[in-house]
Formats: sequence, structure tokens, C-alpha cells
Amino acid sequence: MTIDIKDFYSNTPMARPEYMRLKIDDMPDEGIKQYQLRDKATKDGYVYVKINKGMHGLPQAGIIAQQLLEKRLNAAGYHHSTL
Repeated sequence: MTIDIKDFYSNTPMARPEYMRLKIDDMPDEGIKQYQLRDKATKDGYVYVKINKGMHGLPQAGIIAQQLLEKRLNAAGYHHSTL
């Protein structure tokens, strides 16, 4: 059996949160308005976000997802092939 898990790492729970600083000028106006980010931005034009789950571009997202996948598959009796 095969399955496509290319996006499995998206939204994988992390053991501890990470924080990221984003320049508000690099964000689309639609998102800025929707989340009222101008009110939340610092004076120098940044918004700070807390990341609780894996996401694209987060270096450790791959290993976190791999560990979760192995845990779930092992519980169901699956294991790595020795071939």
C-alpha cells in the first residue's frame, strides 16, 4: 500500500511553541484587514506570531511529523522495511 503524505507535516503539534517576526509590508492587505494587524504591529512595522503546529518553511516540521507518523503507524503494527 502507498499513500501520499506530502502535506502530513502541516499542522503537526509541536512540543513547544516557536515565535516568528513578520514584516507587515510583506503581507497582503486582505489578511492585514481581516486580522486587524495594523493595530498589532510594532512601530517599526513587524507582527510577532506564535507557532504551535508545524508549517511550511519551519525547518523542524519534517522531523516532528516523521516522529508522529512513526508513532501512529507503529501503534497499528506497521514498521520500517529492512529492504
